[in-house]
Amino acid sequence: MMQDDDPRLELIRRCFDGKASPEELAKLEAELGADAVFRRHYLSYVNIDQALAAGVQEIKGSTEI
Repeated sequence: MMQDDDPRLELIRRCFDGKASPEELAKLEAELGADAVFRRHYLSYVNIDQALAAGVQEIKGSTEI
């Protein structure tokens, strides 16, 4: 499990929030290519992020009149 204090977690967050610099994006890409364990953590983060976004859309859709 990735630790909360792992700086790569903040790098993922910045990328998803659209706040990452080109250098940070390149660093993330390099980390993903070099570390299979990190790649699995990244994919888990992607899946969670997408599930949360889908849940929000579902809630918004069910509360509209």
